[in-house]
Amino acid sequence: MPLAATKEDRFTQDFDAEDLEDARFRAFFSHWESLKTDVGVPASSFDLLALPPAFLPLITVIDVQPDGGLHIRLIGTEMADQAISELTGKFIQDLAGSEEVVKRIQVAIATGHPYFSDVQLSWARNKWRRSQSLVCPFVDAPSRRVSLIVALSLIR
Repeated sequence: MPLAATKEDRFTQDFDAEDLEDARFRAFFSHWESLKTDVGVPASSFDLLALPPAFLPLITVIDVQPDGGLHIRLIGTEMADQAISELTGKFIQDLAGSEEVVKRIQVAIATGHPYFSDVQLSWARNKWRRSQSLVCPFVDAPSRRVSLIVALSLIR
């Protein structure tokens, strides 16, 4: 899946559920908010299978390594179908063109706040696809360190 070559780009951490145009993003964000702990971020021990089944093909689960590595633990079937290669088990930093994605995830890790992005991706010569993602951090309870990122993405 191409990660770069954008012609339009929107990135924000300043939003409420009502600001998200797609009902799936609103529901996912509301679910994330319902799981918040005393530190204001949900614990990484949440049950992924408790998510509504319609979300599972659209999610990407990323383990945040202590050294900052971003390891793709799981990628939903719809996201995998969009990718040009198998991404499960890879590190995002190792993917060509991932620099901007890595920077944004690092902001979510540092702030503990989710972000929403709306990007036009170059898919083929003079062809663009719209990629929207809601990227949410989760903390490891004992260390209070962001140890998990779960993204819900739509590519149209």
